[in-house]
Amino acid sequence: MAAPAARRPGRPPVCPPDVRHRVVALHLQGLSLAAISDQLNREGMPTPGNAQRWTRNRVFDLLHRRHVQEYIATLR
Repeated sequence: MAAPAARRPGRPPVCPPDVRHRVVALHLQGLSLAAISDQLNREGMPTPGNAQRWTRNRVFDLLHRRHVQEYIATLR
């Protein structure tokens, strides 16, 4: 039997590392998704994909992407 094929890497992340780091830092401080989105909007932090504003759904989606989950795992 042949070995299973390696997993394809998928699309590269569109979130800049500094944005990812800021979102994760706020998340690890225990802020809610809404509080994180409010803070990012106050700071003028750009959203992945150039949306106009951060929302709690955008924060949730970012925190659950594979590259962000892998980044969080390296911090723990």
